[in-house]
Amino acid sequence: MDDEQNVASSQSPAPPPPSGVVPGGGVMPPPAAPVAQARRSSPWPWIFGCGCLGLIGVFILFWSAIAALVSSGSTKPFGDKVAVVYVTGAIVSSPEGGLLSASSASSEGIIRDLRAADSDKSVKAIVLRINSPGGSASASQEIYQEVIRIRRGGKPVVVSMADLAASGGYYVASAADEIYANNGTITGSIGVIMQSTDMSALFKKIGFNPQVVKSGVHKDMFGPNRSLTEEENKMAKAMILDIYHQFVNDVFEARKSKGLTMPALMKIADGRVLTGGQAKAARLVDQIGTFQDAIRAAGKRAGISGEPPLWKVKRSFWETLAESKFNIQPKVVINMPGASEEVGLESLRTR
Repeated sequence: MDDEQNVASSQSPAPPPPSGVVPGGGVMPPPAAPVAQARRSSPWPWIFGCGCLGLIGVFILFWSAIAALVSSGSTKPFGDKVAVVYVTGAIVSSPEGGLLSASSASSEGIIRDLRAADSDKSVKAIVLRINSPGGSASASQEIYQEVIRIRRGGKPVVVSMADLAASGGYYVASAADEIYANNGTITGSIGVIMQSTDMSALFKKIGFNPQVVKSGVHKDMFGPNRSLTEEENKMAKAMILDIYHQFVNDVFEARKSKGLTMPALMKIADGRVLTGGQAKAARLVDQIGTFQDAIRAAGKRAGISGEPPLWKVKRSFWETLAESKFNIQPKVVINMPGASEEVGLESLRTR
């Protein structure tokens, strides 16, 4: 009996192996966790956000342009008006272009504005508002000649000087029928300057040796590689004096009817700057007065009674935006030798 029980017990099935153990001593890997389904992010929140930002940007641009157009429009839709044309920033021949091209006073743009005002039959007089340190001699001459042309056509031009109307800025102003300045206006600076920089000593110190191939002995006359020769100094001086005499003669021709004499002009035509009060005493300026005083004077010359309505040049969208509530305007400094923001190597600039 005992033998049968032993046989039965020996033939009884073995207990199952513990979890994770494979018969034969191996270890079963744990069951794979269920794969979580990848969650796809919706692109709509991004699209909605970008759309909102775009709409906000369009609204800001639209509001700025409308605000500038409203502020620059005529105060009355009909009747005789006084046009206001601005000369703001350094005077150059052509704008640099782009959104912020209003940062300089382009002679092309100013002449276009003057002709638009001159051709409008409702405009009976023009106020030229100047806030400029000067700039290109030829560009200043172009604006000067345009003002003279308009005056000869019978339409009066009155200048209102703001903070600064020096050098080329005064060149332009001198062509007007009447000049208004504030006591604190900086003007004058009748003269011409040309600058170049001799960097040859610096180049030698740092081991920089530029090679120049030129067609003539004076072709690199104002290059930074060398100083001017004695002959070149004389040539440069002759050019400067030629343009200076043009400047002085144009100012005299425009102002001699105001009592300015050539000897008196030559005493102050040495590049010095003057206040508005000093310029009036020197007969470079006619009246001490504000922008509004100049507008009223222009209206009176045109036979407009009372406060004259204003006419301003229509601008493109980008020009309007640049001059709008963002107040993107150039910072004007006195452009004279030694000034911190003076333009260095340029061709010829009136001072």
